[in-house]
Amino acid sequence: MSFKVLLVLSAFVAIISANVADNGAHSIKSCDTANANTLVYQTSVYEDPKFLTKIRRTVTWPALSINNAEITCIMAIDLDTHGNGGYASITSGGIHEKEVEIKIISQLGKGLNYMISIYTA
Repeated sequence: MSFKVLLVLSAFVAIISANVADNGAHSIKSCDTANANTLVYQTSVYEDPKFLTKIRRTVTWPALSINNAEITCIMAIDLDTHGNGGYASITSGGIHEKEVEIKIISQLGKGLNYMISIYTA
């Protein structure tokens, strides 16, 4: 019986540790590192928390111009810690494309704190 208890406790500790340590789950790091030579766009996305609200932001690059270079690296880094950040996703374009759209959604009642970086060859 004590072996079963030890096994269950070990699994529980492993799950908790993975959830606390994995801040990267809220970030995007999609790179062709061999060709990510030129930083072409960088911005921060910061929003204070709003009570019982999910905050939604969209970052589009290039916003108003035409890009002729292929995107080689996209990073949307969640700067919040302990799983309190938002969730970023690429909704159009991306690596090896000439444009990208990134949507970021906060957790309920939480804010956003992201650093967005885009590189080309």
